[in-house]
Amino acid sequence: MSDQIPLPAKVYPGLPEVPINDRALAKFTIDMIARLHELEQRFYVPRQHPRLSFGASRGASRRPR
Repeated sequence: MSDQIPLPAKVYPGLPEVPINDRALAKFTIDMIARLHELEQRFYVPRQHPRLSFGASRGASRRPR
């Protein structure tokens, strides 16, 4: 098993405390899902697979050379 990394005993002086609550986490998740969906709609291109002959698609055995 991996060792636990100890958390700092006090807050860093330059950073304000940020409470993490369920509502903020849910809002962040919903916003990220919406952005990912938007990116997918803009940039996703489905792959075009080449057509195979009927024998190759069925996995037909080939004649020996």
